[in-house]
Amino acid sequence: MKRRRDEDAEVTTASATVLEAQQKKRQRSEVEETHRPTADATAKLAMHSKVPLGMSADAVSSGGTLTTWRLAESRHKGRYSVLVFYPLDFTFVCPTELIGFSDRLDDFDAIKCDVVGVSVDSKYTHLAWLRTPRNAGGLAPVGDHQKPFVLPLVSDLTHALSKSFGVFDEECGHSKRAVVIVSDAGVVREVLVNDDAVGRSVDEVLRLVQALQYADAHDGEACPVNWTPGNATIKADPVGSKEYFNTDMDQ
Repeated sequence: MKRRRDEDAEVTTASATVLEAQQKKRQRSEVEETHRPTADATAKLAMHSKVPLGMSADAVSSGGTLTTWRLAESRHKGRYSVLVFYPLDFTFVCPTELIGFSDRLDDFDAIKCDVVGVSVDSKYTHLAWLRTPRNAGGLAPVGDHQKPFVLPLVSDLTHALSKSFGVFDEECGHSKRAVVIVSDAGVVREVLVNDDAVGRSVDEVLRLVQALQYADAHDGEACPVNWTPGNATIKADPVGSKEYFNTDMDQ
């Protein structure tokens, strides 16, 4: 009888141990879920990090040719890169942005900067969108008054690019409306995320690249509010900065 009571006690103890282990496992899962980094947190961690040289993906060139995009090609040529992430092809705000960047590619090229559009769509969906006229929500120009579309489109079908830069929307399953600027040294210098309902400013992205390039070439100087090429800069130290603060800051 005593032996049976001992066996029952052992079973009870074992069951309690299992239940306790299961409870701790659930608690750990809840803690991990609560502290799991969001896409925005990942984006902040990615700032100033080196981009892997092997980063590449399928793409459609400006002429509609299926090709492979490699970020390292811009770096090898000593050029900045702007990655214009957007939610999806055949949507609404997205074509207005991409056409806007396409129309200004010469301005980016003049400052040695490459620009590409990136979404989770396949290269074949990109190709179909490129062939769809603009009056039907596509990218193909309608009439001679519209410039040809010349912006390469990258296919992030595996979501690897979006997740690498922390701009993948897990809930919606597509890229956020984001801009990633990578320097000619292959370093992430800027990650900007817009609300899906608000299109980006091409002028502002161009200005940011110009400001970052200026900062690269002028160690110890920084670009104050609304800086554009030709404007005064500020020395990033308590003494040197007084030169800027003692001028008319409105000019």
